[in-house]
Amino acid sequence: TSEIAIGTIFQITLPLPPVTMQPQIKNCLVIDDDKGIRMAWEIKNTQLKIEHLHIFPNLEGVIASALDLKKIEIAIVDKNISASLFSGADTVGYLKAKGISKVMMASGENTDELKQDPTFFQVDGFLQNKIPRTLDELVG
Repeated sequence: TSEIAIGTIFQITLPLPPVTMQPQIKNCLVIDDDKGIRMAWEIKNTQLKIEHLHIFPNLEGVIASALDLKKIEIAIVDKNISASLFSGADTVGYLKAKGISKVMMASGENTDELKQDPTFFQVDGFLQNKIPRTLDELVG
């Protein structure tokens, strides 16, 4: 608008920048007997934007810790856990029974073959790499 002796007022409307929602995980459980893998998860944790990362070498450690499994959003379980009374499939079954809705299997093996194995019918997905490169790879 414009008025004599007062001046001109311009109103400019600029578009807002697009908002991208970054996926985030509040509580993640990792069970892997390999100390190097556990250390790598600790290092990768910041990049993956996981608020609380709980890492254990086996299911016995999880049970002994009295961790509230109902708060866990996603669990990643190593397929071959050597120092445990529970197999990878047993561990997945236990976690599902305790209310964890998404349990992924990390194996480094051919995922096509694992998907066909009835032993792992409760697994929600398989990670090709033991440590995901991005959060999308983890939650995807």
